[in-house]
Amino acid sequence: MKMKVADLLIRARCADHHEQDQLLKTQEILLQKFCLKKEIKIRRTIVVHGPADAFHLPPWRNYLKNLRRSKTQPDYLLFTNWDRFSRRLNKSLPFIAELATIGVKPMSTGECENGVDLFTHLLSHSILEDLQNGISNRSTRIKEGIQLARKYKQ
Repeated sequence: MKMKVADLLIRARCADHHEQDQLLKTQEILLQKFCLKKEIKIRRTIVVHGPADAFHLPPWRNYLKNLRRSKTQPDYLLFTNWDRFSRRLNKSLPFIAELATIGVKPMSTGECENGVDLFTHLLSHSILEDLQNGISNRSTRIKEGIQLARKYKQ
């Protein structure tokens, strides 16, 4: 049986550089332990210092360029949780699709541990963001429409 291979993604964005370094190191250790436990070979580690949804930044562009040029691809792009990857569905789906065409599956170590998958995570953040912005008042608008229709029907 072929051993699975993964690239590790570590990302932290803090004002304090010492705290950021600690977060990055902690993530790297957690990912290495996960790979050791699951018998996954680590191919490379990608460090991103930008926001979680900035797939246009050089680390991401370079990663994709290197993936396309490489003769061997990893099976997974591993990270500690989906917040480390992205919180915005509309910005992450094109990048996930790009990874899929190359044959790389983005995966959270928490996905394996607690069963929370990509779309559940991204959709929950997307819905919460919509609710916070007041965009997704669909049920309220439907109720108001029904009440208005009843009013005019009488």
